[in-house]
Amino acid sequence: MGKALTVDQVTVKYNHIVAVHNVSLAVEEGEFVAIAGPNGGGKSSLIKAILDLVPLASGSIQIFGQDHRKAKGLIGYIPQQSVFDSKFPITVRDVILMGRLPASLGFFHRFTRKDERRVDEIMEELKIESLADRPIGELSGGQKQKVLLARALVTDPKMLILDEPTASLDPPSKKQIYELLKELNKKLTILMISHDDERIFDYATSVAYINKKLIYRGNEVRSFDKMATT
Repeated sequence: MGKALTVDQVTVKYNHIVAVHNVSLAVEEGEFVAIAGPNGGGKSSLIKAILDLVPLASGSIQIFGQDHRKAKGLIGYIPQQSVFDSKFPITVRDVILMGRLPASLGFFHRFTRKDERRVDEIMEELKIESLADRPIGELSGGQKQKVLLARALVTDPKMLILDEPTASLDPPSKKQIYELLKELNKKLTILMISHDDERIFDYATSVAYINKKLIYRGNEVRSFDKMATT
């Protein structure tokens, strides 16, 4: 097993304001790493840097040995908020199919039979095939997260990155998503921003605590509230 992710002395700035300062972080293939930290501590900025959504002020990032700017196809990403208009007529199947859209999209795009088959396989794997023809706006929070997870998985990524996927879910739905991620971790590397503090240790292999800089990396239960003031 090699390195899935190598973040080397990365700094991210917004208009000269430092969001992430000199962070180095290595993630092995097959790990499930939770990124914790206070609001405004740079968690989302670090994820955006990994995804090449914001430029690096300094440092470098490699994903499975490639420069992160050339490795986007290796990552499945679920953002913090995905809002769907309940009146917009798009089905679960359509949402998942969107994950198969090519980066350079022509004016007309026709999905292939391979695309359709992969969507069916992912829905079956996540046990949401019964939702295929349901409008996305009618689903519960937990069901929507499973659909977004399916959309991220339909391109067969090697690493899954999630930004607080359980933030607005009730406890039973949170548990379902965590159990699903634990199962997916058997074949995928997972990097996830979480505010669930010590409960994440039931699922993640380790935690990286970020507060502008890397404060802690390990698999011991720590008081995150105390770390917030470090």
